[in-house]
Amino acid sequence: MSEDDYTMKRELSDVIQQLEGDKLEKVISIIMDGISGITDNGEIEIEIDALPPAVLQRLYNFVLRPIKAVNKPVNYDKVPKRAGSGNTGRAGAAATGDVKRKSMDEDED
Repeated sequence: MSEDDYTMKRELSDVIQQLEGDKLEKVISIIMDGISGITDNGEIEIEIDALPPAVLQRLYNFVLRPIKAVNKPVNYDKVPKRAGSGNTGRAGAAATGDVKRKSMDEDED
């Protein structure tokens, strides 16, 4: 087993143990759909190493992918600039379309 597989299984196990309610029900459903012969008799105990790769992938996509997406740092170099945002990289009046702006704190002349 590779280090990545071990890490993924450990993370899955840790997060699944903390789930409650609808999320836990969905995890149970994913496991039951992926392994034939399992019935829900109130408590299910399965070794994570016994789960088929397809079930592990579905669990990862449901449990860990959303968490990792939230915690992923944003690389601002790869974020496209919005059209019309005025962020042209120019400073001063040129950045505002050559319209000079005055601070709200300044008195009117």
